[in-house]
Amino acid sequence: MKFNRYLHFILVTCLVALPLILSAEDKQAELQVFMQETQFTFQSVVEGTEVVHDFAVMNKGTDVLSILNVKTSCGCTAVSYTRQIPAGGEGKITLKVNTTGYGGTLLKKSVQVETSAPKQPNLMLEITGNIEKVANITPGKLILRGNAGEPISGSATIAPDPKYPFKVLETKAKTGTDILVKIEEKQENNTTIYILTVENLKKDPGRYYDVILLKTDSLIKPEIQLSVYGQILESQKKTQ
Repeated sequence: MKFNRYLHFILVTCLVALPLILSAEDKQAELQVFMQETQFTFQSVVEGTEVVHDFAVMNKGTDVLSILNVKTSCGCTAVSYTRQIPAGGEGKITLKVNTTGYGGTLLKKSVQVETSAPKQPNLMLEITGNIEKVANITPGKLILRGNAGEPISGSATIAPDPKYPFKVLETKAKTGTDILVKIEEKQENNTTIYILTVENLKKDPGRYYDVILLKTDSLIKPEIQLSVYGQILESQKKTQ
């Protein structure tokens, strides 16, 4: 008799618990994320182009799906997204990537998506593609370093890419208090290049920073910027 009562107790307990277990599984199944793509490769673009792409997000469940957060890997990537997607509905996550400064590289950026789906709480999206240069600038920045009272100068070569030819129309320093800027046009291998020369004007020891602005006739890159870092040291004559 005791065994029959014990068996009866177990059966009743299972019958009561089974609906709860099934109910919990059903609730998990109510939130299902489906994405046709998690990676997007764009065709080559020129530096400075803004790349925009929409990742479709579908809710295959029977309850409202929430996109809780989207974390970017760097400041050059902006995002916007659908906050809530109804059952059977579709939303999107839009990525905007600023390619300025990435010329000549294979750009690869990723974002992490946090959702309310228990089985898919985190998703990774990736956008990648080749970024072309408008011009080859050598060096990429100028550093003017030397002793106060001595001549200090530096130069950079700006060579337009044959695919994106342009002419430099105007050259000036953004601040211009510590440097003098000159530019010279030359022909090299039947190609026009520009030699930029920067002279230091600062007489006292110290540091400074300026930006040289090159205005061009290019619709793609109407302005090119080149950073200048100055480090003027104490004169050796004074320290002796």
